[in-house]
Parts: sequence; C-alpha cells; structure tokens
Amino acid sequence: MGWGGTGKAKNDPVGKLVIQILTDMFGERVAVVAGDMAGFSVKTLGQIMSSTGLPGREVRAALSVLLQHGLATCSSCRRPPVVDYTLQPSRILSLLHLPALLLLVRRQHGEQAESLLLQLVGQGAATASSLLLLAGRHLQAGQEGEEPTVYTLYKSFKLLVSLGIIQRSPSFCPSELKDDDQPGDPPVLRSEERRVGKECRSRWS
Repeated sequence: MGWGGTGKAKNDPVGKLVIQILTDMFGERVAVVAGDMAGFSVKTLGQIMSSTGLPGREVRAALSVLLQHGLATCSSCRRPPVVDYTLQPSRILSLLHLPALLLLVRRQHGEQAESLLLQLVGQGAATASSLLLLAGRHLQAGQEGEEPTVYTLYKSFKLLVSLGIIQRSPSFCPSELKDDDQPGDPPVLRSEERRVGKECRSRWS
C-alpha cells in the first residue's frame, strides 16, 4: 500500500485519513515523516531526512514514536547494516477502533483495566510497573468509586495480558535513532517488575 509520497497521500482518501489520525494523536512532525514514508515500501533515515528537509533529530524522534506505537517497522536485512523503515497504514487505521475498544474493556473488565489500556496507548510501550503507576495516578486524580490499589491494578494488568489485549513488546529502536538523552529499549513485563515497582513507588508517590 503506497501513495507515491506525501503529496499524493494528501490527495488520497485513505492517505488523508492516515495523516489526520497521526496529526491528531502525535502532531505534525510525525505525520510529515509518515506521509513521506507512505509512498515507498522502505526508506532509510537519510532518505527521509533528505526528502522532508527536517533535521535529523526531528526525524529520529518521529520514527521513534512510530516504532514505539507499532505504526512502523524496521529491518536491516536488505543491506546490512543499513536500517530500512516501513510504515504500517493498516495499524494506523486501526486506531479508529480505539474508543470502542476502551468502552468494551471498561464494560467487561472495569475502570481500572480501561485506565491501564489508556495509559499504554499513550506510551506505546512501557514497563509494567510504570504502567501501573500511571494508571494509579490517573484513577486517583479522577477518584469517584473505589480507590485503586496495587493489588487490584496488577490483577487487572495480568488479566489484560492473559487476554492478549496487552502484549510483550519486542525491541523496537535501532541504535541510529537513539540520542544521548533517549534511553534504550523499554523492557516490558519483567519478572514481577521488581516487586511491582516497589509497590508502585509506595502507592503512586
């Protein structure tokens, strides 16, 4: 699936929708990089920088967002060690189903499960402990019903994992995208997450 570059992507109904989704969720920079990738089966970091005219740091940041959210893939199989990047339009379009999925999770598994999923969508990938911490703070800030606990949140987390709604994240970030202030690949679902993140930083810090 390709649209022959950013210009044609903007004139194609599906391409326009993909770009609009990315603009709404992640901003114009990510949308510009994705639009540039859309007309090609693969593009390298250098090619994207050249065709968009964006600084390398901005292109790397945009690619990192796309990779972290599973909206693009990368591989160095074609010309090792050159890394190729491929946009995944079908995954981007699937974000349109997110509101319905969140509602379904809330109805079937409760508010805490919905909050966990919502926080994960915002992060793209996260450790279990940081996810529980974010969800705990989110629920605490909008407290209406029963106060969340580390135990109940972790129980909801394990349920979502068992159902395949939350999955283990593979390594996603090639070294050429990392800056000095950008940490390495986030390890996801580690063994009991250091006792569930020291009980989620002593209950949401």
